[in-house]
Amino acid sequence: MTAVPLGAGPQTRVARAISKDVHLSLDDEAYDFHVELQPDYDTRNLAKALNLAEALGFEVIEPDECEAEVLPDGRTRIYLVPTDLDDE
Repeated sequence: MTAVPLGAGPQTRVARAISKDVHLSLDDEAYDFHVELQPDYDTRNLAKALNLAEALGFEVIEPDECEAEVLPDGRTRIYLVPTDLDDE
């Protein structure tokens, strides 16, 4: 898995952790934070993406607040939230 920071400045953070089956997307500007999983994803790659998200200050939104979304092409999208919101 590779982490690629893109953008410039503190408000434009886009990081992607890419494997063939798991994709982490963090976009401050669009306020869009999620993990996308291919139908046959490897749970080890999901764990790596979630660990990276946690290290970057994000956590999975609780299922009772926001359920995972199944996309038309069969991928699953799990939404994340910045952990610093807990401090507000």
